[in-house]
Amino acid sequence: MKSIVLSRRLLLTCFCLVWVAFGLLQAVLGQNNMVLAINAHWSPFLDHTIPPLTFLGDGVFCVVLGLLALIGSYRLGISILISYIVSGLLVQFLKRVVYADAYRPPVVLAQKLPYLHHTPGIEWLHHGSFPSGHTTSAFAVFMCLALFSKYKTIQFICLLLAIIVAFSRMYLLAHFPADVWIGAMIGLGFALGSTFACKYWFQRLPARALDSGAWNV
Repeated sequence: MKSIVLSRRLLLTCFCLVWVAFGLLQAVLGQNNMVLAINAHWSPFLDHTIPPLTFLGDGVFCVVLGLLALIGSYRLGISILISYIVSGLLVQFLKRVVYADAYRPPVVLAQKLPYLHHTPGIEWLHHGSFPSGHTTSAFAVFMCLALFSKYKTIQFICLLLAIIVAFSRMYLLAHFPADVWIGAMIGLGFALGSTFACKYWFQRLPARALDSGAWNV
């Protein structure tokens, strides 16, 4: 684990800086105010681009990406699938058992609902707000890709895509900032864990049977 953290320290430092800054912003502004501020800055462009981007954290996309990754790297593909599945099980347990009464923004902000922007074609949900499943999955999958890649450009593109998914969940009034904040940390934690596990589970096999191209942790 130490070698993975050290070799990707710039990526992980950037994640931590964004994560801490976002946490401080929540402490200063509050959950409701942040959601209202994001909703107030809607635009036709975002209405068209955000819905497709939010599905980068969808289960079907994550599984297909993991299966495709197996073509280039057994270790990467298995790491993505483990990270997604295990983190997803934890999130579903939290949503359905521990925080079953956590309401989503449309319920909490019901009095302001007539004045809020509703992205066309998006259904507002009411229950299961904490934590954000899409955000967890996006970070679980894209951070695996980032941790395995030896190219910094790919690493930061993956981080950016995960952050975009997190933003999309707030833009669509699906989650509060705390939901995506914790989801991001859960996703990263499982990405690190699965990357570490796969690296050492398969360390006795020939490297070329495990990784190719840019995917070499």
